[in-house]
Amino acid sequence: MVSPAPPLIPADVRSRLRALRLFPQRASGSRGIGMHASRSRGAGLEFAQYRAYEPGDELRQIDWKLYARSDRFFVRESERESPLTVWLVLDATASMQQADQARRDWTRLHAAKALAGCVVELALQQGDAFGLIAINGDGLQLLPAGIGLRQRDRLHLQLHGLHARGQWPG
Repeated sequence: MVSPAPPLIPADVRSRLRALRLFPQRASGSRGIGMHASRSRGAGLEFAQYRAYEPGDELRQIDWKLYARSDRFFVRESERESPLTVWLVLDATASMQQADQARRDWTRLHAAKALAGCVVELALQQGDAFGLIAINGDGLQLLPAGIGLRQRDRLHLQLHGLHARGQWPG
């Protein structure tokens, strides 16, 4: 009888993840509204700044109330929110077989899988897409980015099936 694979994330760690959020340094894109502020300016929900009107700006961007007060044209800019796509790149080469000195059954690959599982949980609770690129002696394994519980399950299955072997492709 085959014993079930241990969970990627212990229950106590999973409960502590609820208080964390992923904040990228830069997020951009045009796929709907997400929780990550984009550095790009344009139509959006969150006010960013006023700037002087320039020829070519759309008339609907002019803040007409400010024009009535100042007698000058100003364009109202907002920050767009964009969803984040999290790509996990995992090294599963033979070097990841190195075990922890205090815990011989815990390797670098176990730690990498657990960390990947935590990042996936954070992306899942934020509604962000996530995918996996794993590299080992078998080559590159790709799980295209997706969202939701089924995507998390697919990623967990891929992680459980990963074994450290071979070299980084050269």
